[in-house]
Amino acid sequence: MKKTPGSLILICTLLLPSAFTTAEETTPLNFTRALELALLNDQDLQSAEFFYQSTLSGREQSRAALLPQITATLYTQTTEQETANSSNPSIIANGTIDYDTDGYNINLSQSLYNHGN
Repeated sequence: MKKTPGSLILICTLLLPSAFTTAEETTPLNFTRALELALLNDQDLQSAEFFYQSTLSGREQSRAALLPQITATLYTQTTEQETANSSNPSIIANGTIDYDTDGYNINLSQSLYNHGN
């Protein structure tokens, strides 16, 4: 069987559209699908969505200022005192004395009213 250029063109025309069709093109277009495609492809809608999400994030951050704030600190300190030629050696001996100081602080605060909000 000899193939002619006409039959080759006919075969290509029949097979070519099926090579470029995707699953998106074969599903029927309804309102929900049209909205999904618009959200995926429209830059204005994407920009509005990002602005909306940033607004929600700002609300959460402003609420955080009203929550209690807690801070904790730990500290240690070593002090070395050297005494030479004390005027009263019975009370303050001559020599070196080390003092170690350890401690901690815990602070809890909460804003009751903030005029800025």
